[in-house]
Amino acid sequence: MLFKSVPTNRLSSVSGLRDLLKGHQANQWTGFVEVSPSSGSQFWIILSGGTVICAYSFSMEQAEKIEPSMVDRALSRALEYEVASVALTPSALRMVKILAEQRVPARTVQVKTGQLGPLLSQWGRQSHPSLVVCHWPTAHYLAVLPPRPGSLGEAVFLSQADPLADQDARSHALAWKDPTVDGLCYNYSNETPAWEEYNLHLAFTEILESIMERYKELTGLALLNALGRNVNRVALEHKFEIDVTLGKISDQAVFFGVSEAVLAYQTLNAIALDHIGIVLGRKLLQSTLREATASLDANLVHLAQKYNLLISVEPIGADAAGH
Repeated sequence: MLFKSVPTNRLSSVSGLRDLLKGHQANQWTGFVEVSPSSGSQFWIILSGGTVICAYSFSMEQAEKIEPSMVDRALSRALEYEVASVALTPSALRMVKILAEQRVPARTVQVKTGQLGPLLSQWGRQSHPSLVVCHWPTAHYLAVLPPRPGSLGEAVFLSQADPLADQDARSHALAWKDPTVDGLCYNYSNETPAWEEYNLHLAFTEILESIMERYKELTGLALLNALGRNVNRVALEHKFEIDVTLGKISDQAVFFGVSEAVLAYQTLNAIALDHIGIVLGRKLLQSTLREATASLDANLVHLAQKYNLLISVEPIGADAAGH
């Protein structure tokens, strides 16, 4: 099991497993279900808001991604199952997906818990992001280490209490009571779709937040909030779990794969750029884009350009809104 400290249930039939998943769906549960059949492959099932996003089947350490409609059929091959359900945040589910799709195994490093901070700093000095997984007998820690010195990426800490996120997660990990910890570091690979999806999430949030900050400087808070309402309306219509408040983005969306993520981020970015272009005009919009992206990570800007995240839906007239 991935999280060995999490209690497991033993189910004697596939109907019991189906009932468990139906219960999670009815409760609009977000998390990760690990299924170990008495025979055959192990499964990880990703749910967000009660919806099965995807699943993974593991055979000989290789993961096969399973579409939601095929999950039930894939699970119907055993008579007994050991099951662990772990409530997780959407950001943690992105990390679980990266871990599932990782092709190169990581070497386990055991250190004293007091030495975990320096180890994380060492692993963070890379040109690309990396995923860190730490296991204690009674807790677990997952974190994405960004390639920018001094910056902290998303993280989750799991124990018997509710999951902790980001800075709270890191603080608990560095001060955890167990004396030793097993750490693993998985390097970024552009051949891993889950890594691409994660970086798309970063590109979308960091670039659009930077654009909105510049837009606020030019127009004020009232027009910034109007932009947020417009983006939120479209997100709600498309059932994207993404919200904009006061120029900050809460991205709670978990996707099956890259194409679904691109569709969501393209749609919302285009709505935002169209809105800004109507207010500012095309020339000032282009100037705002250049200023907003100039100080951002070049890899994220390149990714946004690769997937056309910085293109609006309609050509914006140069004379829009009196400009």
